[in-house]
Amino acid sequence: MNMSLRVHKSALSLVFVGIAASAKAAPIQIDYGDINTTTFESFETFSGDQATSQAFNGFTATVSEGNLLVTSASTFCETSGDFCLINQRASDDIRTFDGFDTGTKYFGFELTPIASFDDIEVVVTGLSGSETFNISGNGLFGFGDTSGLTSVAITNLGRDAGFGRRGTGNYGIDDVITGASPMAPIPLPASALLLCMALGVLGLRSGHRRS
Repeated sequence: MNMSLRVHKSALSLVFVGIAASAKAAPIQIDYGDINTTTFESFETFSGDQATSQAFNGFTATVSEGNLLVTSASTFCETSGDFCLINQRASDDIRTFDGFDTGTKYFGFELTPIASFDDIEVVVTGLSGSETFNISGNGLFGFGDTSGLTSVAITNLGRDAGFGRRGTGNYGIDDVITGASPMAPIPLPASALLLCMALGVLGLRSGHRRS
């Protein structure tokens, strides 16, 4: 084997290692509509109670012990057909979703903050690790871990209320979905795409050398 071919093989090995490292699984954010829905929970049929933890279709929801704004109101649902997990708890509560069905890799929800400019922190934990995402405004959001989802914790960080204070408002979570796969392929990270291109170039050069 000549020196040139040995160098190319060495370079190819480095490329493969680089691709494997860059393609390592980690929690990601995806479009709500791209989740291939396995379970859907709109909460409309749930009667509501004061419990801080409740099992739903495909997951368990837990609201941390915080400041109740209206102590007589239910924790999860105000009335049948209305939003759940909304309006009754102070924003410093952490709302955690876990207890997912086996094989669950994706989780989506509708966010309805009272103050649309509040910063919402979402900590997604899966078998590959944990990632923190920041979202805001009304909308549909999706997250996942291709290795398997463990928990999704949501906290309202508030917004600048002036005088060095952070103001916070309440927020609601509705139309929760879980899934085992996405509707569309998850795109490769940019670094992985560049490495794939490098692999192709090295392959062409190696072919030219042999000819």
